[in-house]
Amino acid sequence: MLRGEAIASGRVHRGRIGAAASTGVDDLGGLLAEFRQRAGLTQQELADITGMSVAGVRDIEQHRVLGPRSDTVRRLIWALGLSDVEVQRLRGAAARGRDLGAGRPRRDPARG
Repeated sequence: MLRGEAIASGRVHRGRIGAAASTGVDDLGGLLAEFRQRAGLTQQELADITGMSVAGVRDIEQHRVLGPRSDTVRRLIWALGLSDVEVQRLRGAAARGRDLGAGRPRRDPARG
């Protein structure tokens, strides 16, 4: 599904200023999941719109990737139609993850 098709079908909605502020979610995975669900999108639909893989979306939402590349963040912002406040929150969370050196997927040491 392309972004234009998603918008035409009503699946992507322009975010409202402060709409996610009430939850207190400040981590990237939590914000992405909240914004995606509010837009009425599945992980697969968001992946299709952004050109990402479902695993890529899932890895961010499940905190396996805490600091994705700036281009990935831009595509997510575009696909979700976030407000300026929401854009700042998402970018801030991604930057904090990158500052921790957490751009790559975290591996469970028990799994080898």
